[in-house]
Amino acid sequence: MNRWLVLNGADHGGRALVEAQTRALGLVRRHHCRAFTLLADPDVPVLLDIGANAAVIGRLFEHAGFGRIERLGHGALAAMTEATGSRLATGYWGSYVALAGDEASGELRILRDPSGAWPVYRTRAPSIWLASSDARLLSAVAPVRLAVDYAAVAARLARPGHHMARTALSGMEELLPGFMLTLGRASRVDAFWRPWDHAGVAPVGPAMLRETVDRTIAALASSYDRLLVTVSGGLDSSIIAASLTAQGRDIALLTMATGDPRGDERGYVRLLADTLGLDFVSLGYDHSDIDIGHASSAHQPWPGARTFAQGYDRRRQQYAASIGAGAIFSGDGGDNVFGLTMSASPVVDRLRADGIGPAFRTSLDIARLTACGVPAVWRKALARLWRGSGALGSHDASLLSARALAMAAGVDDHPWMAPDMPLPPGKAAHIASLMRTQRYAQGYAPGAAEAVLPLVAQPVVETCLAIPSWRWCEGGENRAVARTAYADILPPEIARRRTKGGPDSFCVELVERNRPSIREMLLGGLLAGHGLLDRDAVAASLDGGQAERGDVHRILALIDTEAWARSWS
Repeated sequence: MNRWLVLNGADHGGRALVEAQTRALGLVRRHHCRAFTLLADPDVPVLLDIGANAAVIGRLFEHAGFGRIERLGHGALAAMTEATGSRLATGYWGSYVALAGDEASGELRILRDPSGAWPVYRTRAPSIWLASSDARLLSAVAPVRLAVDYAAVAARLARPGHHMARTALSGMEELLPGFMLTLGRASRVDAFWRPWDHAGVAPVGPAMLRETVDRTIAALASSYDRLLVTVSGGLDSSIIAASLTAQGRDIALLTMATGDPRGDERGYVRLLADTLGLDFVSLGYDHSDIDIGHASSAHQPWPGARTFAQGYDRRRQQYAASIGAGAIFSGDGGDNVFGLTMSASPVVDRLRADGIGPAFRTSLDIARLTACGVPAVWRKALARLWRGSGALGSHDASLLSARALAMAAGVDDHPWMAPDMPLPPGKAAHIASLMRTQRYAQGYAPGAAEAVLPLVAQPVVETCLAIPSWRWCEGGENRAVARTAYADILPPEIARRRTKGGPDSFCVELVERNRPSIREMLLGGLLAGHGLLDRDAVAASLDGGQAERGDVHRILALIDTEAWARSWS
């Protein structure tokens, strides 16, 4: 398991009491000093320096050479203890949580890596601070009651895909990726890594992108003997599989398929496997794997929307265990990092940077990409130019009550979603898309094999941020730079494919098979009881079959949220 807990505070009796409870749950003390006590599962990687008031949970790599840090030497310690944390962000990267204590003041600083590979949740007891990677563990040992925060639940339903520091449990906050938490007599949160600092800072082409992606994948894979790669037949997961194969790594491929041909990608996966000289295993989505009363994110302090994937999460862990894979690599986040867009914002960015002629060429690319006429593209571009970078992110009021929308309006969004972001709209939208990746790894049900998302690692993200928004849609293709970078080692059918199937048909079947139970669960549940649902609209959707015509994913999101609220109540 990957559980850890950090205690901070001058009340050593309180710290000792919580430590005793934590040890009873199987964690062991890994470090102790005046500023903090660190407890963790025995197999959690921890970097220490004897005599230093610092530790790194997870894995740390040098930014320059991509070499793995095996012990906390002077350079890493100096970067961790620097006041702003910026030296850690520029000199190192990885899947880590860094702890730096001040022996004189007893203050503790916690820095979460920009990729967010390890979660960090915190709460305050009367005399001590507690931070952990595991919300259930924190709830079990914290001497405070954690209740469902229905305003935060409403915000996550009204802004699907958004992530925020306020969890959906009152009294528990999340430290967002790239931010530093200082704990002492009070608490303070500061950013030590900002995405806009890397936007357009250097010329980057396909060769540099490929080098960065390959080196990042190699570094993250170096901790494991064997890997499982989940592949979908699409570009992103295929890049990871191809990169690992070119490096000579021992990998196995796994894909999932629906009974409906629209969700069966095995033909493309077979093309990939044949090209790489590998076999692959295919598993099917099965209704017997799904319990609509179980929350897919019951282990997290916020609801998810992955009811359909309960069996997938369990089966991929089982298969990883059967082949001895220590980690599961996936292409999650590739769409976000590789700048996939279906909007006219890149035209505005190009217009500002290069003028009307180049912007017109970009409008041709967008027209081809979206199958929309050039005049329509320009109308949308000029409207975006007028609005600036505001109104970022998705909003969805469907099936929610007016009360829920009012509650959601009072919940702060992610700091990256500020409407005055100092960027052109295409790059601002790129950053908003990156924000949505911050809950991907934690969305999976936990298991023995680690979930690794190499495409959202810091070096890859920084490299992609440096690429102008219009480069990603050149030639009328989405993720164009990434496609060009790997065109020589991927099947052409994958390198240039524009569409991909998914489990939509399975989701429709899931709602149809469970319609009476879903109706009872939603209309008589906690969300309805707290006034979050438009009960008439929910009933009309379920009774009238509208779920088949577009509401299916919204219904499943509500079901998963209802099940999550019950699991924490």
